[in-house]
Amino acid sequence: MVFFKPVQTGACHCLIMLLISFSSTAANAQQESINMQDSRSTEAMELMLDFAQRSGLDSGQSGRRYLWTDAFAVCNFLGLARMTGNNRFRELALRLVDQVHGTLGRHRHDDPRSGWISGLGEREAAAHPTRGGLRIGKQLAERTPAEPVNERLEWDRDGQYFHYLTKWMHALDQLARSTRRAEYNLWARELAATAFATFTYLPAARWAPRRMYWKMSIDLTRPLVHSMGQHDPLDGYITILQLRSTAAAESTTRTNTKNTANRSWYTSVSIFSLPRELCAACGAWEWEWVEPVWGWG
Repeated sequence: MVFFKPVQTGACHCLIMLLISFSSTAANAQQESINMQDSRSTEAMELMLDFAQRSGLDSGQSGRRYLWTDAFAVCNFLGLARMTGNNRFRELALRLVDQVHGTLGRHRHDDPRSGWISGLGEREAAAHPTRGGLRIGKQLAERTPAEPVNERLEWDRDGQYFHYLTKWMHALDQLARSTRRAEYNLWARELAATAFATFTYLPAARWAPRRMYWKMSIDLTRPLVHSMGQHDPLDGYITILQLRSTAAAESTTRTNTKNTANRSWYTSVSIFSLPRELCAACGAWEWEWVEPVWGWG
């Protein structure tokens, strides 16, 4: 049996005052945290609404689309819709996806080619807008086959980047989860199948593992930058896992092409040793996907 020593009145009074003071401090800290979160939330909403206005998304004007920025914007809009319960942000995400597909899924205005870069007709392309991939959205036209390589200028030229496509796959998949509309996950998986078929290749040496191009032409017929992005195999593999997880949860149809892409990307990741200079920002981004899927962390 444990006996407690009685506390004198003065000591008890001091203890009560201490507890009240601690409780007040904790409450103030909690309120400051809430105020800080509210301030950041308000700033995020203002930032994204300004983006919608400046980029032509919410102004009715013809705005420039850039795949990387727009992929993050879709996720931001969905996050704000979930946080605030305001469906306007989800509508902006839906509108942005339509604009990206209608702009970056088509040839440039200064390109002699026209229509969808997939080569599909209007009706079929509207049902499968990502089958031809999506342009980056750079200001300059892509390098022609006859032009020499200019490493500095290449950064400003259009084409298709694999790591931009995976960010758009992620954005489409998040939209599928948010709206419960399976076509967005389907479009993400069709984009993954297209990216695998065009960005990856087997070297001439039979013993060499599969490799990937860094940048492809708009129509995905020729590489513009032959070197491989250091984290692209891992990026592709994790993205495929995410898309498969959503497809399974939504009971959507799985394709053999997607399973092939999954196996091949797994082989690329397991054979290719990831370097020390792995992009820290992209690595952190990818870890956010890995942990929920595999339960690591």
